Amino acid sequence: MKRLLISLILSTAVSLSAFAQPGPRQPGSPQNTIHFRFGAGQSFVERVAYDAYAEANANANGTDVVFLGDSITQNWYMFHHDFFDKNGFLARGISGQTSISLLCRFRQDVVMHNPKVVVLMIGTNDVAQNDGAISDECYLDNIASMCDIARANGIKMLLCSIPPCDNFPWNKEVTPGPEIIRLNGKLKEYAAAQGIQYVDYFSILNNGKDGMIDEYTSDRCHPTPAGYNIMEKFVVGEINKALGTDKDYFVTTD
Repeated sequence: MKRLLISLILSTAVSLSAFAQPGPRQPGSPQNTIHFRFGAGQSFVERVAYDAYAEANANANGTDVVFLGDSITQNWYMFHHDFFDKNGFLARGISGQTSISLLCRFRQDVVMHNPKVVVLMIGTNDVAQNDGAISDECYLDNIASMCDIARANGIKMLLCSIPPCDNFPWNKEVTPGPEIIRLNGKLKEYAAAQGIQYVDYFSILNNGKDGMIDEYTSDRCHPTPAGYNIMEKFVVGEINKALGTDKDYFVTTD
């Protein structure tokens, strides 16, 4: 209960504006437009980017599903915006972000849309120490807090594994493969204990050596369009399972 109260207070207090320089408009619909560019030397408020999706949120007309994450989610929309726009999904990914950043913007980028489902994928940048080193306990507390907020607002959580990665181009001092496997084990355990649906992207992208299959990545960390094809086919089944439906969602095939 204490963690839930802290989470709710934090999520309602994030009304500060981001000061990052606006990034270029992405293709696709106004309800998924982002204005943000990640850069070195930004303050915490700038990195959280509370207002990055302010215009998109104002243009959104409600949705059943919000995808929340980091650059992997942001790039997903950039490469395959039809997957989101044709299905009425909202993409709320911001490059470089960690679990604490998503917790800070969970209310305005998820709760305010009153979705039935949130697809949460975050952790790559926690492992990469983008906001400094973070313990497993603190990372999992951030995840649990977002799950608490979703549950309190009647939103089903699809808790995704961290995708495989054996190389961080921006931080060569970290060896991510074993850490990602360890954290995914804890995420899966937490999801099972809480009755939360776990979406295992790691298994479908894994090359068997702690990394991502070459065809599915350009830098051993971020998916290519081919990687997103695989993820789309997988996640729509998970969404149908969460909603108790058998909807024929659009998925990218090229």
